Amino acid sequence: GLAGNGVFKILEDKSGNIWFATNGGVSKYKPSKDDSTGTFINYTTNEGLSTNDVSSVLEDRNGHLWFTTFTGGVNKFDGKNFIHFTSKEGLASDSVNCIVEDKVGHLWFGTKGGVSKFDGNNFINFPIQLFTSNGRSDNEIRWILEDKYGHIWFGTSSSGLSRYDGKNFIHITEDEGLSYNGTYRNSIIEDRSGHLWFGTSGGGLNRINTKSFLRFTKAEGLPDNFIWNVLEDRKGNLWFGTNTGINV
Repeated sequence: GLAGNGVFKILEDKSGNIWFATNGGVSKYKPSKDDSTGTFINYTTNEGLSTNDVSSVLEDRNGHLWFTTFTGGVNKFDGKNFIHFTSKEGLASDSVNCIVEDKVGHLWFGTKGGVSKFDGNNFINFPIQLFTSNGRSDNEIRWILEDKYGHIWFGTSSSGLSRYDGKNFIHITEDEGLSYNGTYRNSIIEDRSGHLWFGTSGGGLNRINTKSFLRFTKAEGLPDNFIWNVLEDRKGNLWFGTNTGINV
């Protein structure tokens, strides 16, 4: 019953429904009262999606669902209707990897063309060249995170990290101590101590605070240097999903 077998993001909404962003559309799983079985409801281009290759899903503070896609921009869903946002409406690119809602309710979209900030009415775009220290354009935004200080962090496919304080960008690459300049989607968290942990696509893990980096690779015990996912559980343990296994 799933819309597609390639699943890129999973979200539980405020009502307890589970949403899956897949390569065949969006699936909503509504659990039964006893959690033994449930029902899938699928949303594709037939129901109003701009395209079926859905990269991520987010529920905003107003209860609206947002679906980003790899080729069709962004879809906003109010439970009945889809509203499409593409480059024609001001989005930086129609290829969108990720979405984050910040503390004041603005939405940030990471794309192949840079970052788009949406205030509910208008897009403000930050071109991809702003996220590189050397102006490279063969790059894309893989993830976005807002830390507890209100700084926005961006992970790129080949040019390390950028931090935005509302006025200026600071670039962090291998020259500043990163283990690797490439990052991947869903591989960033801020732990309860305020440290940022992010995985790379070939250089293992990095932990950053305001003063220093720590790097963890196969030499320190990781099974692989390609990190797909990072999670902190309720006890404070950190879990790392790699190409060849899991570390905790």
